[in-house]
Amino acid sequence: MKTLIILIGIAAVGALFIWYVSTRDTSSLMSDKDGVHVALNKKSILIKAGPVKEESLKFPTLNVQQSILRQKDGNLLVFEEAETDDMYQYNFSASKTVQMVFDADGASVLFQANNLYFFTVSMKDRKSINVIFRQSDDQKLTMIYGFNDAEFMNIIKTLGGPEARSHGGESAYSGFVADDQNSVVKTKWGITLNDVDSLIVPSDIH
Repeated sequence: MKTLIILIGIAAVGALFIWYVSTRDTSSLMSDKDGVHVALNKKSILIKAGPVKEESLKFPTLNVQQSILRQKDGNLLVFEEAETDDMYQYNFSASKTVQMVFDADGASVLFQANNLYFFTVSMKDRKSINVIFRQSDDQKLTMIYGFNDAEFMNIIKTLGGPEARSHGGESAYSGFVADDQNSVVKTKWGITLNDVDSLIVPSDIH
């Protein structure tokens, strides 16, 4: 009888864990030859854009891959992946990290599900940048930015559906867009950001 009770308890815990996992939002943000794929639960969207330029930035605690992509209408987007060294991790929330990386005045969440965020970032020149941001764990983040407001809100509605709730409403300013590859990259990765400002710190697991 005691064994039966234990087995029932284990089964109940297992069922609860499966239910918990199945009800959590799952997301992805990745780039391939066709463009950038954004997925949330069972919904996904392909942002069609071809590569224009790629650059790798290497710091003592961080590697950043930047890809400039051109859409059919000529608008440029920037896709970035930034991964820390195994001994380090990101120190702050998604909002704080985005604000620091762009050296911005603030970052407003328009929509968020689990670790997928849609930010409007307010820059110091009073322009704003629409950013899709995903942090898969404490050591890796991925983002794409440069959307006009209409495309950005359409992506939110496609992935979030009618029930999607905007945290901050529409963008306060028109989202910055660029067709010049020399001006489209807006992040400010650097030694000062990573070391002095403590964006990246030694990992908790070491």
